[in-house]
Amino acid sequence: MTDSATSNLVGVWVSDPSDVTGLRVYGSVTVEFTKTGRLIYTIHGDEKDQIMLLTYSVEDGVIISDQPSSPSIERTRYSFAPHGRLLLNHGDSIQTLMRSQSSGPSQNE
Repeated sequence: MTDSATSNLVGVWVSDPSDVTGLRVYGSVTVEFTKTGRLIYTIHGDEKDQIMLLTYSVEDGVIISDQPSSPSIERTRYSFAPHGRLLLNHGDSIQTLMRSQSSGPSQNE
C-alpha cells in the first residue's frame, strides 16, 4: 500500500504536548500507520488504554479510515507542519501529532 501519499504517514505518532486544545479534546493518543493499511489508534486513559483497530487509505490529502468491527468510514484532512508535525483536521478542531522517537517494528507491516 505504500506510495508517496502514505509514506510520510507510515510510523508511530503521538500527541504533541504543546497542543493544549488537542489534548483537551482528544486526550493523549498514539496513532500508528502501517505500510499495509492498518491504523492503530490508542487513547491513553488514567486506568487503561482504549485501542481502535482500523484500516486506512489516503486520497488527495484525506485519510479515509474504517473500523471493520463497526463499519463507518471517516474522512480526515491532514497536512504536515514545520518540524514534521502531523495536523489532523477534524472539521471543528485540529489535532497535532509528532513522530514518536520510539517507533516500533510493526510500522514496517
